[in-house]
Formats: sequence, C-alpha cells, structure tokens
Amino acid sequence: MTNFQRLAAVTSVIVGVVVLFMLFAKSTNIVVLPIPKVTAGIPTRPLTIESSKNDSIGRGSFSTHIPSMHRLDLTSTMQSTTVTPTAGTDNSEQMKSTSISLEGCGAWIDKCKNECVDGAGETIPRTVFFVKVDDNFVFREWLAVMSAVKIIKADSITVFSATPLSGCWWKRTLPFIKHEIVPESGWITKLNGKELKELAHKSDFLRIEALYRLGGIYMDTDAIATKSFEPLLAHNQAVFAKQSGGVAACGVMIARKHSCIMCSYMRDACRSYNGAWARHSIETLMHMQHQGFRPHHGVVLLEQKQGFYPIGWEDPELRKLYDVKMENVPFKLDQAYAIHLWNHVGSSTNYPKKLYDYTWLSQSPSIAARALRRLLPQGFSEKYMDETICLDLPQE
Repeated sequence: MTNFQRLAAVTSVIVGVVVLFMLFAKSTNIVVLPIPKVTAGIPTRPLTIESSKNDSIGRGSFSTHIPSMHRLDLTSTMQSTTVTPTAGTDNSEQMKSTSISLEGCGAWIDKCKNECVDGAGETIPRTVFFVKVDDNFVFREWLAVMSAVKIIKADSITVFSATPLSGCWWKRTLPFIKHEIVPESGWITKLNGKELKELAHKSDFLRIEALYRLGGIYMDTDAIATKSFEPLLAHNQAVFAKQSGGVAACGVMIARKHSCIMCSYMRDACRSYNGAWARHSIETLMHMQHQGFRPHHGVVLLEQKQGFYPIGWEDPELRKLYDVKMENVPFKLDQAYAIHLWNHVGSSTNYPKKLYDYTWLSQSPSIAARALRRLLPQGFSEKYMDETICLDLPQE
C-alpha cells in the first residue's frame, strides 16, 4: 500500500467517525457550543447543555424537562403567589413575599416562562440592588452605594443579605437604602446533587431572581458607577457588558421586570451548576452570548471600554486602575458607565488596600481614586478613615 493509499484510508475512517458523531448528537439533541477563549483562570472548555426541541423562553412552547445529567433536587416547595409591584411600595418587602427556595429551580423556571415578557418594553426602573455575602459592611461598599445615590441617582436601593449587617459604614448607609434579610429558604442550597457552600454562589442566583422579579440594576459591592445609566434604561430588555477577553460578565446587569432573558439565564445557570467557581455564572452567560442571546430581543451587550468593566482584573490592567495617572491611560471617567475595583481577584495584591490610604484617596491621579473622590461628602478627612468614628462625619 502506497503512502497516498494509507492517507486516503485514514481520512475515510476520520470522516466516518465524524458523521456517526453528528448523527448521534442529532438524535440525542445534545448541543455543544464552543466558548471564546478567556484569561485569568476562567475555564475555557465548551459548556454542554442538553436541550429539548421546545426548550425556549419567550417564544413558542417551553419544556421544563431537566435532563438526568443536570438533575435538580426538587424536594422543596415553592410559593406560587404572584405579587405585582405598585408605585410607592417597598420593593424589599415584595421580594420577601415572593422569596422561593431555589432548590425548586425547575418549578421556578416553569412559573417564570409563563409570565416573562420578551423584547423591550417600558423604561427599566432606576432601582439598584446589591447582594452582601458577609456581615461586615466596609468603606468600599459604602462608596458603591454612594455611586448609586450620586451618579445613578437611584429612586430606590436595596441591599440583600443572609444575616444582619454591621459596621460604622453600614450605619451611614442605612438612610439611603432598604435592607432585606433573605431567609434561609430564599437561598439556593442544592443543585444537581451538589451542596452550595459558597455564599458567593448563592448570591449569583439571588441577583438573577431580584432582577427578574423587580427589574432594575444589579451591582457588585465593588462596582462604582461613573456616569448616569439613564440612556441604558429605555427601549431595552436587558443590558450586559464585556469584560477582559471580550466575554459578557455578571458584576453589573440591567433588566426589565419579568424579562425572558433573565428567566433563560436562571434556567441555564441551574442546569449547568457543578460546583466550579464560574460555571453557572460567567461561563453560562458566555454560552448565551455565543448564541447571540437568541431568541430574545432588546438585549444590549456593551463593549468593554464603554461598559461596566473598562479596566481588567490582571496586571498591568490593575495598575492602570490604581496607580497610573489617567493622562497616561486612554480612558476618561465619563467614557464608561462604571468601573470595577476587582476586590476579590485583587485581594492577593496591595491594590484594594489603597482604598484605605487617605493620601492615595485624596491625592492619587489614578482612575479609581478620581472616581471615588467624587463620592466623598464635604468635610471628609483622614480621621474618618477610622471606622470607629465614621458616624461623626456630617451626613449629606
């Protein structure tokens, strides 16, 4: 047998294997979509979700079929009452009255697919949500709330937490916010046979639920608004933004009430959860991005430099955020809607500690320092960096 004949034989075998795999995939309705390559330790493997032919939300029929490979624990019950918010009511109380156990994720999705609305509608409310996963509310988080007050000019701000919150900066925050302590039954506890031990994972699901039920703006507690969100609130169903690597992220999200895209996000997040750090959150959103957010309409994906994460989380990007003069970085504060301080991923560096350095805060020409200085009340001085006396600072 010549070399050419050997090559032809091998090629025939490979083609045959590929054809057989395609026929098998079609018969079992398994969809495997590649995910764009990203950096900073986020897994790049394809996200595999078994789908039903009628598995769509907001258009046509929908099946709540949960495949065995992603079996959900449906042992808990769900409150089926639908509460429609009315003008002038306390959103935090409505959130409490509709809290569900996300162990019943399949039932939650079955309910939301029947009431969700696809496409753009009335203006998204200027309501801001934060989710706090520990009990000590610190200076950085107070600054995030102040950015919602002063820059977004939010009509209401709600902080969701698992426990009562404490700290001097928390007491300074109370006049501006509504606080909702979510009972244990309102947090996800188990998915696909795995216990959710990370509070951060539980908060990932709660933020989706809050946006779906109430509509508005979700912000991480290390996100700082830098200009008005008003242009994003009209004529859109939802708004996401790219981060480093060109992939969508979930640290700041905007959505109308009962948005079908958030219902789809919850569905895919529940199905894909496997205990990995970003599998159900960023990776799932990346999967939806790869599909062009189809079949949904009115979904906006902002470019990185104009969105919510204009500066990335790795050096030298972090250095641009905390150290480098703005004149040396092609970025203006009103260029993007927000900046992310990357407290979690930067915790292994000294960058987040700079927020507690008054000299840096008051004098640094860096992007982060300039953004934060705009939020400080008149009369702020170094002595108020001591959390034991922050309440002595006059309230604006």
